[in-house]
Amino acid sequence: MTAYKIRTIPHDERPYVETVLPSKTVPRYHDADGVPMKLVGTTLYYSPAGNLQYALRMEDAYRRTNDPDYLAIADKVLARLMQIGTRSHGGVYLLYEYDFAMHHIATEVMDAPWHSAMAQGLGLSLAVRLYRDTGDERYLEDARLLFASFQHLGRGEDPWVTYVDGGDYLWLEEYPERTNPSDHTANGFNFAVFGLYDFYEETHDAAALKVLRASLTTMRHFIADYRIPGSYSKYCLRHGKPQAKYHKIVTWQLGFLYRISGDRWFRTMQQAFARDYH
Repeated sequence: MTAYKIRTIPHDERPYVETVLPSKTVPRYHDADGVPMKLVGTTLYYSPAGNLQYALRMEDAYRRTNDPDYLAIADKVLARLMQIGTRSHGGVYLLYEYDFAMHHIATEVMDAPWHSAMAQGLGLSLAVRLYRDTGDERYLEDARLLFASFQHLGRGEDPWVTYVDGGDYLWLEEYPERTNPSDHTANGFNFAVFGLYDFYEETHDAAALKVLRASLTTMRHFIADYRIPGSYSKYCLRHGKPQAKYHKIVTWQLGFLYRISGDRWFRTMQQAFARDYH
């Protein structure tokens, strides 16, 4: 854990800030309350990361317009995911109820039910921002329950999204494998970091600072391992498959990691990643 002095970034310069207002139209697949759902095969499921990215756009629109319709949509999404989430070790783990094959590899499937540090981080950002917007204490309680998931270290049969490896580095796993070696997916790790940052900036919780600093330390140490010079970077360290979409996302994420930590290595790596796809 590096003793980073965490910098405060203005709210309108943080992730998930848009310039165009989103549509209030109910998505094609949704439940009776209008909460989005995902069609997997012939069955509809909630997809936490997708739901939360949708809700964060609504929260951002509410912050900019004060339109209560946007707030109502974001509130419904968070409430539904928290309601069906798994309660364990003092926290709530947002729930994936469908199987997911990593890179479409039939032998490497996340068997339902499973949980994800990326979803936990997105949920943390949403809960914190709704609390900041409204002052409603129930959002802060949701945030504390989501943060608790980062404090319970896996691996094991109980729900987990974080663990410490043999080198004492803390990992925030988008895909917490039960049997296979961990994937160490970069973009999901960083989205989780953004949630930790939002929570720490709102609460100045000492435990949150510790987890945030340890997470930044891990990404700083390993980020060069994701790079493929002159090509798109690895989506995850386990499979090493380059993906253009996520290379660009991680390039953007590194700029924010630099801004919150002040560590120029993140800026250096952001510039290297940017050169790799131009």
